[in-house]
Amino acid sequence: MPPILSVERNTNKHWHTVDSEFILFHTLSTLAFFADLEMTARSLAQQSKAIELNPLFGERLTLARLHGASLPLKRLLFLYELPC
Repeated sequence: MPPILSVERNTNKHWHTVDSEFILFHTLSTLAFFADLEMTARSLAQQSKAIELNPLFGERLTLARLHGASLPLKRLLFLYELPC
């Protein structure tokens, strides 16, 4: 039985690879992210009684505030998923 904290060399060559699939899925994710932000801002502007329930955005939601609060979170998520 090997020790619990044994360290072995990685033999899988594709484990830490930024390949076309990784770039494609992050591009699609980013496009969906921006589409969601734009649709949220448009919907809130068109509906006078609509409110945003996310406390990060505050009461008076503008497109600048929406992007300003969301882009750093999207950036952190990308860096977290980026292979080393």
